[in-house]
Amino acid sequence: MLRPMFPFRPRPDWPPDPPEMFTGRPVVVPRAQAFKVTSAPQAFIPPSLPQRSLAPPQSRKKPTNQQVSLNKALVGASTQGELVNLIMDRMDPKFANEVNVTTALHRLIKFWTPEGSRGGDARRGEALRKLLRCVVEMIDSFDAQAVSNCCLAMAKIGRLQPELATDSEIILSVVAKRASDPEVLSTLKPQEVANTVWAFATLGVRNLHLMDIMAERAVCPHVLALFNAQDVANCCWAYATIGYSKPDLFDAMAKRAVQPHVLRSFRAQNVANVLWAYATLGIVDADLLAALAGQALEVEVLSSFKPQEMACTLWAYSSLGISQPTVFHALAQRAVEPAFAATFKAQEVAKTVWAFAKQGIAHREVFTVMAQRAIFLATSGQYNAQDVANTVWSFATLGLEHPELLSAMSRRATEPAVLPKFKAQELANVVWAFATLRVVDPGLMRAVAQRAMEPSISQALTAQNIANLCWAFASVGMQDDA
Repeated sequence: MLRPMFPFRPRPDWPPDPPEMFTGRPVVVPRAQAFKVTSAPQAFIPPSLPQRSLAPPQSRKKPTNQQVSLNKALVGASTQGELVNLIMDRMDPKFANEVNVTTALHRLIKFWTPEGSRGGDARRGEALRKLLRCVVEMIDSFDAQAVSNCCLAMAKIGRLQPELATDSEIILSVVAKRASDPEVLSTLKPQEVANTVWAFATLGVRNLHLMDIMAERAVCPHVLALFNAQDVANCCWAYATIGYSKPDLFDAMAKRAVQPHVLRSFRAQNVANVLWAYATLGIVDADLLAALAGQALEVEVLSSFKPQEMACTLWAYSSLGISQPTVFHALAQRAVEPAFAATFKAQEVAKTVWAFAKQGIAHREVFTVMAQRAIFLATSGQYNAQDVANTVWSFATLGLEHPELLSAMSRRATEPAVLPKFKAQELANVVWAFATLRVVDPGLMRAVAQRAMEPSISQALTAQNIANLCWAFASVGMQDDA
């Protein structure tokens, strides 16, 4: 049963402000002064991957009959074995072209399964290595489309098979040099720019030179005018993911996104990714934020929000300090749908309740539904230390009591697998929340005290953390344990 806390007067030792969910409070700054917020939530990877460019560039040399024949065979291969045989028998840098190589890479990805790799599919590995050698040997013939498609393939392979991420990064470094060639750079289309930076960000490759020249290309008026919603979203997501703020780029993306014909094509995923990117970098663009709020309220968009997209959208507005009660209440109706609520993961629950708490919106149905979901997730071992801290902080900030939830959070927090993962800020948040809600939990408090005395934590405690810890222990009558 969820009920508001009874009002009580602050005592002299009452903390001046509740602790924040993150170690650093996101600050609203002008576009030109944007910076990376190191405490942003886990990077949001679009569930549907970018698509490779298929339109033939105007400058591409006419393929030979042998190259056309090989490409038809690659596209027509119906099994992995058939494709691998084609690559091993017919893929030769002397006769194949860049289209053959990138087509083979993407077709190989189509048949890719981690289980197949673990099962010892040596020939597929040989085929991949042969294709990567072809990329290196033929890189000087790669045009803009081939560069983009190769980057996209490498990122997908790195995601499908993490142990191959290093190989993918090596190839990306080779491709990056080709991308910086004026011959290639000057012909990159919006989708190719977006796919290229998406690939580098997906693998966590922070090639700032490449990101700089891609940004310069993107803001060229004749290129910017062709960006669609997906291109804007993937481009913004990529720069935010590696924590690289480019004011001119984000200013241009915002102006493009609010164009009526572009804005109308934004889906829930696009809305969430763009908002997440701007909030992660601490960039406030009032026109963009208002326009995306309006688009999120469109019936076909609102009804298609997934939990991760919803959580990121709510988190973005709250972390930037932008009040959007209409958006919050509309998404609240979606969040409380039983079938939908049952799909929330722990971080999505924590981010959602945190966002509502930051906005000061004590939506009873949302907090009731999220509490039940949090209890289930915590009980089944899916809540981590930060999720625990964020969730209890949110309920306490709004003065909402939920004994069953707090009990579940306490049990989870004191588990051997979770307690050592708590950071200084998170420990302070947890005990502050329990003390604020007047809940005395000696087992939890003692566990927190022991964790706080460990050198790695005690040395990281700020003055505010210490004040909140001491206040919390004193408030529940455990001064000696503090």
